[in-house]
Amino acid sequence: MKPEDVATIQSFFSSVNDNLLGKLEVNFREVEIANNQRQVIADFPVVDYKEDHSVSKIYAGNLLFTLQKSAFFHWEIEHVAIGQTINEVKS
Repeated sequence: MKPEDVATIQSFFSSVNDNLLGKLEVNFREVEIANNQRQVIADFPVVDYKEDHSVSKIYAGNLLFTLQKSAFFHWEIEHVAIGQTINEVKS
């Protein structure tokens, strides 16, 4: 993975640390761009609870991984981008 992609991932997760959010959940979706290229969308929802265990706030964000097929069963990460930074979801 390219150093700039690693930096993108680190900057994405710094907001989790800055806001002292709890454990992240991860959901993946795959989108076909071309025969030899895919995009994987990693969604990160976070639920913050009050002391009485009711929901206080909900946060969400996602990372976009563009993959390039380099061999029959081998894919390489071509690029990583922040689709949406982790922010509070407003209802």
